[in-house]
Amino acid sequence: VAPRARVVASYLWDGVQVGEGAQLQGCICCDGVVIGAKAVVPHGVILGPGVVVSADAVLAPFSRYTSLSAEEVEALGEDDEDEDDAADDDDDDHAETSQVATGDAPKADVAMVAHADVHHSSMLGADGVGSLWKVVNSARSIGFVRAAAHEAEEEPSEVDDDEELVAAEEDEADAAEEFYDEVSMTVQRAVASGHTVENVTLEVNSLKFAQNRSFSDCVDAILPTLLEGLSLEGRAKKERMAEVKRCLSRWGGLLARFIQSDADQDALLKALQTSAEGNDALAEIFEGVMHAIYDSKWNLLDEDAILRWNTAAAKAPEGSEVKRLQAQAQRFVQWLQEASEDDDDDEDDD
Repeated sequence: VAPRARVVASYLWDGVQVGEGAQLQGCICCDGVVIGAKAVVPHGVILGPGVVVSADAVLAPFSRYTSLSAEEVEALGEDDEDEDDAADDDDDDHAETSQVATGDAPKADVAMVAHADVHHSSMLGADGVGSLWKVVNSARSIGFVRAAAHEAEEEPSEVDDDEELVAAEEDEADAAEEFYDEVSMTVQRAVASGHTVENVTLEVNSLKFAQNRSFSDCVDAILPTLLEGLSLEGRAKKERMAEVKRCLSRWGGLLARFIQSDADQDALLKALQTSAEGNDALAEIFEGVMHAIYDSKWNLLDEDAILRWNTAAAKAPEGSEVKRLQAQAQRFVQWLQEASEDDDDDEDDD
């Protein structure tokens, strides 16, 4: 990062170069990205690997750029085509693709554009490398809510306060559900198309960043989606566990990218519990799945997280599904407790 450059709330991956006086605010720069002097990269922008932004270039918020060829972009776009068409039909403010090239379309409400429709010099500057891939479809899809005009202020009543609280809770629930659905669809496409963990991480991270969600929110959507995609019904327990372990081997790295704290580990176990509550084939191997996640090479769980889950689950009502899952996991939990006690004894001896 050169002198007098300003980088705020942004992710810079390996090999990123930021020129003197450049301004980065709330963006993601992948490996090898080069930002020219005095360029402006605003919030919501994602620059794919190898993209070069010319000096003095000013990018549109929430735009995504790639250095891939037209053929590669077209191949990636085929998976999203049906979903994008459906989203566009529901968006009353949908902008025509031609508006993107001229800059007349609303910046946060632009449809996906073809790679060949936009020359890199018009977006990334004369010396830029890469092309506009797309701008997110709508302001709502990235969690942006335009501030309402101020009205004459009146003394709020208790009823008004209660109504505002309920409305805020409903808005948050809607936003959480929308985020879950978008992450889930992203992961489903990735599994079906065999995308790399790195590419899926980038997509989920962009959704997380744009909608101001937490790592735990990402975990809460990723794990259930992976588990729902497994063929567990009507199979022996050994076969089901083999299916789960194959999934962890392939996609455990994706989960690892979003497990950054104890709270994220707690979210992982809560997501596993919730998935098992509605899935008998998974519930029957709940202990084994928990153990497999714990044993994973990705270090997704530690024993303290499992013991915290066990303490909370023990308070569930008798006869509840959570209580049955907790009882099933006791052999594994006791093994962890004993191992922890042995470690404490060894430390005392030292």
